[in-house]
Amino acid sequence: MYRVRVVPLFLPPLAERVGDVEALAWHFIDRFAAQGGRRIERIDRPVMEALLAYPWPGNVRELRNAIEYACAIGEGPNYELADLTPELRGEPPPRVLPQGYPPVAPAGEAEAVERARLLEALRRTGGRKGEAARLLGVDRSTLWRKLREHRLS
Repeated sequence: MYRVRVVPLFLPPLAERVGDVEALAWHFIDRFAAQGGRRIERIDRPVMEALLAYPWPGNVRELRNAIEYACAIGEGPNYELADLTPELRGEPPPRVLPQGYPPVAPAGEAEAVERARLLEALRRTGGRKGEAARLLGVDRSTLWRKLREHRLS
């Protein structure tokens, strides 16, 4: 550690660097799009207001995770309120059951919504995966991975 701390850098928390939140959000959006994820062209105003108002206790890493969540869960070119994590929407975190208890539902709500979106896109495109990927705003490899995760062929 003594070698790393030659020139210490002290940065204020992300919540105090308001301009950095928007710049970092776009940086992460571009990074995930380059990796074959969803391409977001616009962040809706209420979403940006929520991003700027959030205290970011996890700093940059938490912001990165929130953007990755939006890229994985949402669809289309706009980052909308529905794409925000529950914490950013002001909802309480989901209740976690103690180990050994069966889950309340066989699949989580997010997984069920994602599966339904995949099936609907495939139905609308007659099973053409390339077209379904374009309809969902994701890369073909992302669609293949999601289909494999949900055991859909």
